[in-house]
Amino acid sequence: MKSTTQLTHEIFLLVLTLVSLSFLVLDVLDASIISTFPVFWVDLFISLIFFFDFFFGFFHASSKKRYLRENWLQLLASLPAFTHTIQALQGFRFVRVLQIVRFIRIFYAAQQVMHLGEKRYDGKEFYLFSISIIAATLIFASSLVFFQSEYERNPNLHTFFDAIWWAIATVTTTGYGDIYPVTVVGRLVGIFLMFFGIGTFALVFSHVAEKFIRREERHLKHILEKSEYNNPTI
Repeated sequence: MKSTTQLTHEIFLLVLTLVSLSFLVLDVLDASIISTFPVFWVDLFISLIFFFDFFFGFFHASSKKRYLRENWLQLLASLPAFTHTIQALQGFRFVRVLQIVRFIRIFYAAQQVMHLGEKRYDGKEFYLFSISIIAATLIFASSLVFFQSEYERNPNLHTFFDAIWWAIATVTTTGYGDIYPVTVVGRLVGIFLMFFGIGTFALVFSHVAEKFIRREERHLKHILEKSEYNNPTI
């Protein structure tokens, strides 16, 4: 019963996170949409649920230190930092930090998906599942941050798809050069992708290659066993 309740709780938080992520994407692409009455207040309500859920779990946790170490992403994901809110706080030094912290929700969603995947997969299947989620999260988050920092400043960036194209070209070390960062934040995102993204994709490709090799080895072993059976040694 407890595991069923916990699973329902995790799915509920994941659905709320995905809804809030859709609002985040809308805010990055067009801030005027997120400032409308229903969207803003719905997302504020979701943020409050994250906030109170975190502290409810924190106060009931047997180990506060361990709970904080495992759930700090949820606390940061509860911050409702949208463009119009940031503009109202322009006089404060932490405003630029808020512009980056709000993308923590993407990584929080990835963490929730991985927790659910841990219940479904095990061993190497979960390993491949986790690496795939991390790779997709890196591309999506980098594309959003890159678009927010480069749009209307970079003459080569026109749409969000351009940002996705740049992220994929960078993380796969293709580097066509048709789109490149011109802002400090954009270049930092590029450095992040080059260091962490390449390693992540290398793990994915090596694991896939290993599965193909093992399948080929099993196939060859089956052929040899069949050959020995049909032609026994005298």
